[in-house]
Amino acid sequence: MRGWLLATALAVVAGSAVGEPNSEPDPRFLAEPPREEVHHHRNRITIDKRALKTGWTHLEQCHSNMDALGATQIVFREERIRAIEVLSTANIEQARVEGPTVQLDGVREGAEICLKAETRNLEQTGDKTFVLRNGPFMRRLFDSYFPLHVSLEVRFPAEALVFRSLEPAPRPGLDLHQETGRISIEAWFSGTLRTRLRFQASGT
Repeated sequence: MRGWLLATALAVVAGSAVGEPNSEPDPRFLAEPPREEVHHHRNRITIDKRALKTGWTHLEQCHSNMDALGATQIVFREERIRAIEVLSTANIEQARVEGPTVQLDGVREGAEICLKAETRNLEQTGDKTFVLRNGPFMRRLFDSYFPLHVSLEVRFPAEALVFRSLEPAPRPGLDLHQETGRISIEAWFSGTLRTRLRFQASGT
């Protein structure tokens, strides 16, 4: 039996819960990270000016400290992902792209994988407002949810967009850092996390 990972903006959605949001538990944020190493899910999303018209952004994603399950899969929502490419692996016998998934075999302790793709996760919600939706993020094994560390970096054209807010709001276990043209989020939680980043067009 394969484990599940639901991958961003795609979602690393693992398992039968895909498409059944009401069955997914809300995130329980961890003010203190677990003492033991947990799965780390790192994402870099780049919004360019093309994305403002099409909604398709660029994704770079890495997983480390993966569970030694032997076989597992990274699952994306089919209508929101394209051009998946595996960039690198470590302590994984085989990684192959099958439709909106990456199938992994021979996943050993300390396994890592990095990939890239395009994801349709940017929506224009008004004349000058945009929402970047990510998730669900989850670490689900055999119908149970375990702690997950998600790092999300969003790069955007500062001359075209102004960041306005993050949902859910920052709190212990969910940190937000802002720079010009760049947002960084660190989340420690169990359950299922979806994020919404709101931007406003600068009008220039």
